Amino acid sequence: YTPEKFWEADHDEQAVLGMFYGIVLVMAVYNLFIFLATRDRGYLFYVLYGASLGFTLLTLHGWGFEYLWPENPWWNNAAIAFFPSLTVVFANLFAKYFLGTAGRAPRSDRALTLLALIGSISALGAFTPFLPVLFQFLAALFIISAGVNLTVGILSLADNHRPAIFYLTAQSALLVSAIAAMLNIFGFLPTNLVTRHAVPV
Repeated sequence: YTPEKFWEADHDEQAVLGMFYGIVLVMAVYNLFIFLATRDRGYLFYVLYGASLGFTLLTLHGWGFEYLWPENPWWNNAAIAFFPSLTVVFANLFAKYFLGTAGRAPRSDRALTLLALIGSISALGAFTPFLPVLFQFLAALFIISAGVNLTVGILSLADNHRPAIFYLTAQSALLVSAIAAMLNIFGFLPTNLVTRHAVPV
């Protein structure tokens, strides 16, 4: 890269990420209004899931530290684990309520509840001295959580639960891309265009 090419590429990357975060914000606000109108907790958990994922990517791409908390490196370090942990919490709570596992699939419901609980503990762990170990744990937690979410969705579909079609359609690509992004960030996958921007793409 020449300096001019570098800044041109960086500008294009920033524009793509800016559009992505804008879409996440619009979807979060839209679903928040739906929740306020219907009082369906599934929409609330979807909003919190999307917001957590958005803040996860914002933090991991460095935009949080650059624009939102530039004078707080301690919080930035904690946020790198805190927001991914919240993403796990709300992804599993959203799956519970959208797929209605409490009344239909008790085992699946317990698994989703357990993962949400582990994610909550992990979020608290972001404020402890064990942060370096937590980074490695989060990579594994993301993979396990995504696998369980997809499995529960498939089981719900096999049980002729129609909402599972929409859940699997919306979640499959997102979960796979989120796993790829997290594995890249924590050093398990090489950095390239696909792994670095897997979720926005």
